[in-house]
Amino acid sequence: MSERPPRSRLELPGVGELAVLYPDLCYAAVETVAATPAAAFAGAVLAAWPATTTDRDLPVASLIVSRERPDRFSPELSIREPFELQVWAGGAVSFEIEFAGRDVAGTGPEWEEMRTALSEWAQARGTRLVGVHNDRGRSLSDVWNARFAVPRGETPIGELAELARRAIRVAELRASAILTVTDLLGLLRAGEGAALVGLRESATLLLRGVPSLAGERERWQLASDVAALANGSQGGLVLHGVATREEGGVPTATGVEPFDAAGRGAALEHVLARLVYPPPDGLRIEPLALADAAAQGLLAIVVPAQDRILKPFLVHGALLDDRIDGRFVSLVERRDADTHVDGIAALHAAIAAGRALLRGPDQAITTTDPSPTRDPEHDPD
Repeated sequence: MSERPPRSRLELPGVGELAVLYPDLCYAAVETVAATPAAAFAGAVLAAWPATTTDRDLPVASLIVSRERPDRFSPELSIREPFELQVWAGGAVSFEIEFAGRDVAGTGPEWEEMRTALSEWAQARGTRLVGVHNDRGRSLSDVWNARFAVPRGETPIGELAELARRAIRVAELRASAILTVTDLLGLLRAGEGAALVGLRESATLLLRGVPSLAGERERWQLASDVAALANGSQGGLVLHGVATREEGGVPTATGVEPFDAAGRGAALEHVLARLVYPPPDGLRIEPLALADAAAQGLLAIVVPAQDRILKPFLVHGALLDDRIDGRFVSLVERRDADTHVDGIAALHAAIAAGRALLRGPDQAITTTDPSPTRDPEHDPD
């Protein structure tokens, strides 16, 4: 940038004077500027500081904010938010966030994964991701930056600051090594369905489309999803209303398929009560509203970790020759990103373990080695 005369204040129409910390960095309490359109700040900046910079990578001037109350705000002492509103030569406006990520020295595909996640999120919020980077000149190696365009100049600064806070939350949850069910639910309860993009199924997360209970196979699949998570050590989450594709054999979220989630909960509860035994403790079905999706949303089935005395959880019916036979029961378990239907040996072991627990430690159990169970489908005779 070219040399500029020292300036300690910037006059912002309708607001008054803002503190200027450096020749190009303004600072204010966010409440003071919350109702001011981004374009009004840009106009004040360009009027006070003609765009004489020759560096296209640097804004003409920026605004940082604090959550401190205006009557307690101090340019020297108040803590700033990780948000910066930037004015560029020509009048374009952007906002930039900072968030904690992995040390950039050891990253690989994480950069592209973060770009994809934030780009999808931004698109759903009516803005556009400009880029993700690490500003090594001003930040530590594990502090990431993301910049977003502000397409509508009339957007109030307070609204942009709140949008930035939501973007930071999305980015930091996606950057964390372990995304817990609690973390993910918190994100979705805030309406951030677009943040699902790129998430892969795991031992505790199942991604499903719009639920259908039209056939016995669909009902059995729903019950199997819940029973498999209940039989795991951590429980988990079944999310309905998610579009997926296979990546390396693992279903991966590509977007959302919002539906009338609030109207489906009772039907799902009825199916689970009939097909899963015993009923998982603390099971809940929760509709999740999405931002900008009217009454449409996702449906979460939350399966808490279960007491071992309740296990195994069984599903009424078994999948035989592509049909459900109600004369049998199924024992299903979640292993990594796959659901497995256990055979008769695993079911017998679970029953034997339960009987042993009821007998108590003082009664010995003797076992014999029985002859193999005859399997009519594989019997050579």
